[in-house]
Amino acid sequence: MKRLILLLVTFSFLFISNNTKAQSYIAFPDSGAKWVNVYWGIYVSPPPFPTGWPNLGFQEKYCTNGEDTVINSLSYNKVQYCDSVYKGAVRDIAGKWYYYPKDSTNEYLLYDFTAQAGDTLYDIYCEYGPISCNNGFSNWYVDFVDSVFIGNSYRIRIHLQGGPVWIEGIGNKQGLFWEDGPNVSNYYLGLHCFSVNDTGLYSASLYPWTGFIIGGPCIPLIANTSEPDELADFFIKPNPANEFVNLSFKDQRERIIELFSISGMLLSKITTSDIEHSLNVVEIPSGVYLLKISEGNSAATKKLIKL
Repeated sequence: MKRLILLLVTFSFLFISNNTKAQSYIAFPDSGAKWVNVYWGIYVSPPPFPTGWPNLGFQEKYCTNGEDTVINSLSYNKVQYCDSVYKGAVRDIAGKWYYYPKDSTNEYLLYDFTAQAGDTLYDIYCEYGPISCNNGFSNWYVDFVDSVFIGNSYRIRIHLQGGPVWIEGIGNKQGLFWEDGPNVSNYYLGLHCFSVNDTGLYSASLYPWTGFIIGGPCIPLIANTSEPDELADFFIKPNPANEFVNLSFKDQRERIIELFSISGMLLSKITTSDIEHSLNVVEIPSGVYLLKISEGNSAATKKLIKL
């Protein structure tokens, strides 16, 4: 009987070790990291091409470059859009990632990599509107915790009830700041790939044939939108927004501004030559929208978040 008990204990230990292998904690990557998030729609194609082919609408890239900032006497790592526009700041305290958005007066819990199976995590920050996101926050139950081998080391992987997966040192398969995953509206908004120092380490894309290779550059190769520098360089503020969104451009020329729902429905369309334009979003429901700016044969699209 003692031998049987000893064998059972040993087997249980080996089973747990195999499913939760971990080395030293892998912290938030404060330098050289890039997260590429993408928006996929469903392309309705003419014969003889099959309908349902995924169509890359836009991509959004976040980077860290080793810059720190101090907010309320606390030290944070800056997160920027990879064109150097400031996004917000993150600090990693023993496995808990706290996020301080640009223009915010508070920090929020973004990830908790100390969570265990059976835990309920309250008031987790969510920016881009997962179904469970309620006024910028969500509660999650931890189904189970295991590990995955990425970049020559095992990383903790936390599986949340309903599908989201957190990965230590990377963030969330649905994007660093919680984008929408697959849904009934036939779009996908989430993490395409993650790299450190231009070495691709991980891809969460539903469509791996878009060019990403582990060890290669973290860039999707299919796009349907032309974004020359002079067109892509427009700014949306505030974003997220409650009532009005201010669009600013670097020069004065005729442009078409279109607002779409995330499912592709056109909600408004105006033509303007102003270098700044204010868009009223009071009447539209909370959620994720697309702002498309067109000039001649060129167009650029960016996300707008309505609170």
